Amino acid sequence: MSKGYTLGRAFEYACLTQLEKYLRQSFPDSAVILDQSASYYLVVKSDYESCSEAEREKLTKGAEAFLPTLSLLEPMLKYPGGALLLSLQTDNQGTKGDVRDVLISRYDGKWEIGLSLKHNHTALKHSRLSKDIDFADSWVGSPCSDRYWEDIKPVFDALEEKKGVKWSELESKEDMVYVPILQAFTRELLRQSEKSKEFPERLVDYLVGRYDFYKIISADSKKVTYIEPFNLNGALNQSSPDQAPAFPLQKISTPTRVVTMVPKQNSKTTVELYMDNGWQFNFRIHSASTYVETSLKLDVQLAGCPVGVIMMLCPWK
Repeated sequence: MSKGYTLGRAFEYACLTQLEKYLRQSFPDSAVILDQSASYYLVVKSDYESCSEAEREKLTKGAEAFLPTLSLLEPMLKYPGGALLLSLQTDNQGTKGDVRDVLISRYDGKWEIGLSLKHNHTALKHSRLSKDIDFADSWVGSPCSDRYWEDIKPVFDALEEKKGVKWSELESKEDMVYVPILQAFTRELLRQSEKSKEFPERLVDYLVGRYDFYKIISADSKKVTYIEPFNLNGALNQSSPDQAPAFPLQKISTPTRVVTMVPKQNSKTTVELYMDNGWQFNFRIHSASTYVETSLKLDVQLAGCPVGVIMMLCPWK
């Protein structure tokens, strides 16, 4: 079985099924319904079943570890009034700013939380840049400027002529490809920020998520699972009719302006975006294949968190 993304889908299945098991055992008075109707459910189940026994054990332990802490944060999980529905979302939702992989909701529609699941990585997005991809339109709903297309065209035209050549055989690929593309990308983001006061919030909606969620990160080598709450709208951590959360979560302040965007020190592959209220993103560009192609991968990391984003550590049993 191939590693990485497929294991990521297998982790989704492990989390979904362990969540169902935990809720049934811990709160038998609540009806728990696992939605198996979507075709994506069969995909993640197949990936999990394709794992080796050792891999499945790690995925299961990673999924089990965070559940007691989640129940302390979300008393509605324990509340016996009404059935709980567990369901999966496909990756396509991420293009719409919804990064939640698993949804937990009440059948009456009055309560819902989501989980964004990460297996051995913390990247927010794995986007692409090419001569045809209008990243600004996809990200913030405002098309890239003519100047951006003019800036990147010579670079991608040169790559077109090098198709079939190994990236490792290109001389000075950082200076020839990565640096000019990142410079054009940086200038375009700054242009977009000057065009609209809504740019910072729209960017966070796309990169982080427009709906509140818990990021769940399983780190196999450390045998620990992390929980990061992103309580942007105040939808997380709600009291049930009979109980308050074990400890409160702050509502997170969204950014209102771009402070600066600069190359990372001593790096030709990464730029850093700083915004107010503690937000910082890193964008790292790289080739995603052995041979030259006319698109590049852009990995996005949340490098600086605002007050209210905390990381809780849940050791494996």
